Amino acid sequence: MTIYFGDKAINHLVSKIKQDDPKSSSHWDHFHSKFDYKDGNFSGIEGFGSDRQAFTGIRKIAHRIFQTPFRAMGKKFRGFESIDKLAVNILNKQNKGYSLDVLRQVISLADLNDNKVVKRNGTTCVIGDGYGPMTSLLLENNH
Repeated sequence: MTIYFGDKAINHLVSKIKQDDPKSSSHWDHFHSKFDYKDGNFSGIEGFGSDRQAFTGIRKIAHRIFQTPFRAMGKKFRGFESIDKLAVNILNKQNKGYSLDVLRQVISLADLNDNKVVKRNGTTCVIGDGYGPMTSLLLENNH
């Protein structure tokens, strides 16, 4: 088995990008169909979650209104409001929109906190975080 390091590892992986994987699901085949790496840049990255620019005007208002039932669910958790504010600050720094995906992560972290599943300054493994909202929330919340 050949072991690759540095640029050789990257070049090896690039040479395999368009290679068919018979074990891959149709879902991932679809989401990876436009993926490419050329001249040091990734393109065609697509997956779960939302990575939209910050919402403005009527779009921002509409998103907030459509989130109302989910925000009501979140308010039953003690830390929801503070985590919600934390998410707003993170998204403002990133110039990203407060999507339902982010709200889902805020509610999930509030629930995990209430049930003492995650601990301050503890270690947490996040798998499949999409564009990273849960990881950002955990880091900013000292988890």
